[in-house]
Amino acid sequence: MTLPCTHLTPRCGMGAVGFDFSQPAVFSWIGTVQYLTLDAIGATLDAIMDCPAASRVVLTYNQPRAAVRGVPAQVSAAFVGIATEMGEPFLSRFLPDEIDQLLRRHGFGDTADFGPEDARVRYFEGRTEVDAGSAERIMTATVMPGGARALWA
Repeated sequence: MTLPCTHLTPRCGMGAVGFDFSQPAVFSWIGTVQYLTLDAIGATLDAIMDCPAASRVVLTYNQPRAAVRGVPAQVSAAFVGIATEMGEPFLSRFLPDEIDQLLRRHGFGDTADFGPEDARVRYFEGRTEVDAGSAERIMTATVMPGGARALWA
């Protein structure tokens, strides 16, 4: 389901379209995080935490400019420029440890991060003609039994 992220709280928006918070769910949050403020990201993570344990979120996030070099940095700069020109600037970027800590502070566990170097090793080992590179990474995380927010408070 698609929600108007800036006009409703995520919890209210999902409820308004009939989302059932009593059922386990997988949230696909691909290509979105970079356009949200840290507060909006936190509110969405909190809404997902209202789902039963074992619910999952799969998200992509972009790394800060200083963390990316070479062709991936050039491609990233081009995408950021296009998005900004279209009125959708990148508002949030994270290093892998930062997004992991953010997810854990909101009660998630069992996190896994996957980036371009992981893709090279897993899918393109020994292939010199393939250059998989990007500022964007994928993270998965699981709603833990009872949540873990209290541990970080």
